[in-house]
Amino acid sequence: MKLKSAFQTHLMETREQIRKLDRVFECFGWDPLGKTSEATISLLEEGGEIAAAFEGSPAINSALICAAQKVGYYEIASYGCLQAWALVLENEEAANLLLEILEEEEAANDSLTELSHNKNQEALGHPARAYADRR
Repeated sequence: MKLKSAFQTHLMETREQIRKLDRVFECFGWDPLGKTSEATISLLEEGGEIAAAFEGSPAINSALICAAQKVGYYEIASYGCLQAWALVLENEEAANLLLEILEEEEAANDSLTELSHNKNQEALGHPARAYADRR
């Protein structure tokens, strides 16, 4: 249940992050383009494959956490770069908004890491086939 709650909480944070990103664009007088990230789509597709491979296994939660963290690390790298660029451009408001998002993503990652330790221990108590064996 804690994992489901963590995902739901992060979804709500993500919705607020979108509003913050709109404000970042306003800080620069730009309109957001709404471009789809092929890298994120690939990571989500891979997450779906991992989840399918572990369906019914006690390791499913660990697999879902792994997939979520891959997306999270991509976001952390992106927001870190954007925040640094906003500082270089001397836009303090944009930099602060991006720092807020970066810190939220890092906190979400920390929560998932903690959950993964618990879920990994739970999974060890049950026989599970490795992902590579199920392909």
